[in-house]
Amino acid sequence: MGLIFLLTAWVIENKPELLRELLEIHFLPWVYRYLEKMQLQSGNTFYEATALLATETLRHIQQSAQLTPANKELCL
Repeated sequence: MGLIFLLTAWVIENKPELLRELLEIHFLPWVYRYLEKMQLQSGNTFYEATALLATETLRHIQQSAQLTPANKELCL
């Protein structure tokens, strides 16, 4: 997960024209489900809080940039 956020930060700084594609196609379709599972099953308050913070941050970015995640079937 950390590498995905690092990649996102790199894209924002170096290739902002690719951000929409990265988030809508490759990241947002699955990340909310992943973070939900992380929050519910971690059993650790640090990871629960990290998942909550990441979720809220991504929701803000998604709404601000008017991003629509691709509709993909998840196997989680």
